[in-house]
Amino acid sequence: MKKFRLLIIIFVLLGLVTACKPEKTPVNPESITINSQQSELEVNGSLQLTALVLPAEAEQSVVWSSSDETIATVDNTGKVLGLSAGTVSITATSTKLTMMKATEANTAG
Repeated sequence: MKKFRLLIIIFVLLGLVTACKPEKTPVNPESITINSQQSELEVNGSLQLTALVLPAEAEQSVVWSSSDETIATVDNTGKVLGLSAGTVSITATSTKLTMMKATEANTAG
């Protein structure tokens, strides 16, 4: 019976220690930079963009958007598909701090 009580006490103490751990303070993004190998693409061509969110400890998730989806679309991974000739802005917006954005102008044609 002593072993059983000892195990219960250990589990209770472990639970208290775990519950008392301070939570990490979330780090807000300070900047977003869009990286690409090129800024022009052909109609029906594709281009992979990446977003660099700083500092590195900040939430890295971004939402991608196109200013004109008749010219180019962008998926949730940053892959841009040229649909017609023209100039379009592709934007990466932080999911943590929506006022933090970066925009890349791309020309299809």
